[in-house]
Amino acid sequence: MKSKLLIAGAVVLALAAASPAVASAQPFTGTAFTETNAASGNSVLVYARDALGHLHHVGTAPTGGAGTDANLGSQGAVALGSQGRRLYAVNAGSNTVSVFGVLGAHVWREAVVPSGGTQPISVAVGQGTVYVLNAGGAPNVAAFRITRRGLHPLANGVQSLGATDAGPAEVATDPLAGIVVVTNKTSNTIDTFLTRPSGRLAPADSQPSTGATPFGFAFTPLGTLVVSDAGEAPTSAATAYRVSAAGALSVTSAPLQTNQMAACWVATTPDGRFAYVSDAHSGTISGMRVTVGGKLSLLDPSGISATGGAGSTTLDESVTPGGRFLSVVVDNATPGVNGIATFAIGPGGSLHAAGFTPGLAASDVGLVTG
Repeated sequence: MKSKLLIAGAVVLALAAASPAVASAQPFTGTAFTETNAASGNSVLVYARDALGHLHHVGTAPTGGAGTDANLGSQGAVALGSQGRRLYAVNAGSNTVSVFGVLGAHVWREAVVPSGGTQPISVAVGQGTVYVLNAGGAPNVAAFRITRRGLHPLANGVQSLGATDAGPAEVATDPLAGIVVVTNKTSNTIDTFLTRPSGRLAPADSQPSTGATPFGFAFTPLGTLVVSDAGEAPTSAATAYRVSAAGALSVTSAPLQTNQMAACWVATTPDGRFAYVSDAHSGTISGMRVTVGGKLSLLDPSGISATGGAGSTTLDESVTPGGRFLSVVVDNATPGVNGIATFAIGPGGSLHAAGFTPGLAASDVGLVTG
């Protein structure tokens, strides 16, 4: 039987009126999802976003799988389908992926399927296909066909990473060519996979990254690949690439120092003009301009466009579909408090605090907004 989280839009509004915990004078205009990654039982946390950008926790949906109780060192632990009607969440402790149906803040579990490997840490949605990055054992990417009931593994749909790759961090698809990309932190490599018409992947083309410790990444609509370089001395950096139709990487912008520490997660705006990098060890967010040709430049010379607060760690992030808000998972925004900080995005890419929603565990991973 489907495990349902019975929170329709009207119910959310009624709840907001009745409960001070989610009270808001603004109508709800969007959603956000993250996962607890709890080993005792993983769950997706559901948030409603009001017109000012603030998030309100409105429910919890068990994934039917287990987490690891530790940060996965990845980006993309949760992903929304292109129409926002499906949500995918990895269960790194039980080697499965959960599929949820989504209608606004109404979420129900449709399926739990084996991930095609061990320790799934990242999931990406392509054209009728879902790709899962498995980091354990011999790391691989597994391809699944999207069905009405959930996911179906493609025949011969598991493809290994490059022979010398180590420390995979994220899987995502190029919006132009549909090429699948994986970053590898430890081996300083980036894999590209050409996709067959069936959705199956060709063997990995493992290529050296220009920056050190490639971690999270995000594409712009024009195909610029912005990668965080968590170990680029003397601080951290971001590098931009173009992916050719054959899967070859070419640098469009050499490593740009953020002047902050541990650049790990990346989000881009829907218009492709700006990218935001979470500098985990600095507790800051570095905003960057992205030109049509893929050149990067800091919005502020300091590399600080926003901060999660003194002593904080900034983690997963997501820009809303309309490009109005950036939400960021923040640990220890105040001593012992973890939550989601939201920032309004100004016309020039500037960030302005729009609220903080506490209530996350330190093990929480992934963030996606709808």
